[in-house]
Amino acid sequence: MQMLNFKKMNALGNDFVVFDGIDQTVSIGKETAKAIADREGGIGCDQILIVRPEHSSKETFGFQIFNH
Repeated sequence: MQMLNFKKMNALGNDFVVFDGIDQTVSIGKETAKAIADREGGIGCDQILIVRPEHSSKETFGFQIFNH
């Protein structure tokens, strides 16, 4: 099982789990995303965001988003 550092944040009634995909390798599939978003058995959230580096520039970042 992969252990990952994350932050849980909320804004305007939505909550997010944010993974840093720059300083750690983050590989989350559809089933893992569902398990993370589960409010009873997982962390619980509306969206999962993975911050990823953009290959075109060291100063820009992209997001991979899983929407529950």
